[in-house]
Amino acid sequence: MFMNEIINSLKNIGLNEKEARVYLALLKFDETDVSDIALEAGIKRPTTYIILDELRKKGLVLKIPNAKKAIYKAKAPDELYEQSKNSIYQFEKYLPKLRAIAPSKQAIKTYYFEGVDGIKDAMYYRINDLDNSTIEGFWAKNDNIPKAVADIFEKWNIDRQKYKLLISGLTPDHPSTREYVEKYKDFYSNLRFAMPSEYNSDISIEITKEFVRIIDGHEMKGIIIENDRVADTVRQIFKLVMKQYEGKKETEEKF
Repeated sequence: MFMNEIINSLKNIGLNEKEARVYLALLKFDETDVSDIALEAGIKRPTTYIILDELRKKGLVLKIPNAKKAIYKAKAPDELYEQSKNSIYQFEKYLPKLRAIAPSKQAIKTYYFEGVDGIKDAMYYRINDLDNSTIEGFWAKNDNIPKAVADIFEKWNIDRQKYKLLISGLTPDHPSTREYVEKYKDFYSNLRFAMPSEYNSDISIEITKEFVRIIDGHEMKGIIIENDRVADTVRQIFKLVMKQYEGKKETEEKF
């Protein structure tokens, strides 16, 4: 158990399992030949030669000239520690430049989807990350959409129950939406119906934790805007609309 912990600590500074075992075997002897190292590490000699060469490249092993056979010497643990600290220091120096190269979390990523397969990909986009959350938004009525798209919506409504995804928002008061809400009422309990004269959209705008999804089932097209700031902005607009809408009791009904 103790040896496994040491091996794991060496793996944490960049060595693999076999490199750690060879280094520890050589450390035990201070300096010796390949036969002793291979026997102590429990690794075949040809493999041990390869590993020793890798450890030499990493500066952890020295090869001592010898007329009869190659002799190897391990770098002392204190030197290994200092080398590891220096590596971290060098990494820290270039960390700002590395951050500049990496895409910013503030960047707005936009994905376009088209066709039946595209609608499916858009609907199931990052569904695993939405577990136990509520999708807010403005939902379309579902009349006269292509059957292939309707089948995707139907399957998504079944599958999303596995992830405990709830729906909240506004949808046109239309037979197609009434039927949907009745069928999945446990997950659509926070959906409100708007009079068609006020809201009669064929396009859904959905707001998740980190992205906004726009779905046009009739044209079989979808757009996902992935950015938490965009999602938060649209969510604020959504809440403003819902707050205004709640005052119009004569034009809405909560299911």
